[in-house]
Amino acid sequence: MPSRCAVRFHVMFLLAAVPACDEGGDGPAPPGACEAQVFAGTSQPNGYERCDDGGTYRASPVACPGVPDDPVMCTQPIPSTACGDDGSASCMGAFPGSTCVYVGADTCACLRPCTSDADCGAGGVCVCRRNNAAGTCVAVGDCRTNDDCPADQRCGLAGLVDPDFQRMGEPVLDASPGASGFYCTTQADECRVADDCEGKLAPADNSGVVCAYDVQAGRRRCAHALALD
Repeated sequence: MPSRCAVRFHVMFLLAAVPACDEGGDGPAPPGACEAQVFAGTSQPNGYERCDDGGTYRASPVACPGVPDDPVMCTQPIPSTACGDDGSASCMGAFPGSTCVYVGADTCACLRPCTSDADCGAGGVCVCRRNNAAGTCVAVGDCRTNDDCPADQRCGLAGLVDPDFQRMGEPVLDASPGASGFYCTTQADECRVADDCEGKLAPADNSGVVCAYDVQAGRRRCAHALALD
């Protein structure tokens, strides 16, 4: 199994594509009032909205303004990478149709390029890159947009809690390729953003905290970002 620190990059890479709010509180609040977001440097809505609870949620599908670049495939030996549970370029477990490509000078990730949801099929959402480039496909968890969620709840991208690992008896972020998706917020959520998790987990060396979705529990929970030291 590859380094948990290396494969964690895949989840963080995807989450970084969606605008985030750094403000947090003592715990999650109802999403509350929301403000529409735009593509950087433009007045064009990007389909997301930022709400009073600090979260960023998908209000409507909007095509990415950029065109996918020709991918540069990662080759052996694989550098610091999130490609495949076996440490290779297999993209095992990633979104269907993903390939292992360079996303930096010495970093690879499993991506399926897209410009709209139509490129991702019935089970995917196209998440545009922060620099207004084309996007990559991410799984639909239980929602595609806010309209798929109960009243007063919102649809947001989240990493997933690892069902097979814990750290000191507490949840851990699943670092496997494809371990992210769009899920509705719920009244039972423990958090909406990482700042909500301050002080809620036992201190651990070499591990930050994240707010991740627990599929088994059906809610967002605070989790360690790393399973191992």
